[in-house]
Amino acid sequence: NTNLFVFPYDWRLDIATNSRLLGEKINQVLAQTRGNKVDIVAHSMGGLLTKQYILEAGEAKVDTVVFVGTPHLGAPDAAKTLLFGDNLGIQFVFSFLNPERIRHIGQNMISIYQLLPSPAYVSANGGYIYNADRAQNYEETKNWLAERSPGDIVLLDIPQMEKMPMGKALDLMEAGPVYGYDTRLI
Repeated sequence: NTNLFVFPYDWRLDIATNSRLLGEKINQVLAQTRGNKVDIVAHSMGGLLTKQYILEAGEAKVDTVVFVGTPHLGAPDAAKTLLFGDNLGIQFVFSFLNPERIRHIGQNMISIYQLLPSPAYVSANGGYIYNADRAQNYEETKNWLAERSPGDIVLLDIPQMEKMPMGKALDLMEAGPVYGYDTRLI
């Protein structure tokens, strides 16, 4: 807490909420250090909420951002987790978190939906859900995922996400529905 500050956040919450909390942390750090700007090293979803912070608050308090493993266009593993579960590489630590339990938990976290691949991901990579002969396009994938959402346990399914105010989408071109953040480099 002299010149290195950690920002733990609740990755189950939506990116907009966490970006506001990041803003509070940045203000605390600047007040404590009497500095003008911070450098940020952000990993995975932390990179997305850092970008959301910059879109909302501007660059005035941020000098440098280093992204490490940030899913700028979305993460296909989010769909896998929603549909089938995953052990998240931590099964040996938390044996009660089997893939089915992770699936149930994930389906009730807004952040997992925000990690779904964006239209730009599908355009750049040719899709991540395949039918018998080809990769599905973005609209086909979105509809396929929506049809498979088990409504009895999902608090936020994909069609509902379109109607929710999520703050500015990270797609600088338009703030349309958020099925996956389109996080083009800013």
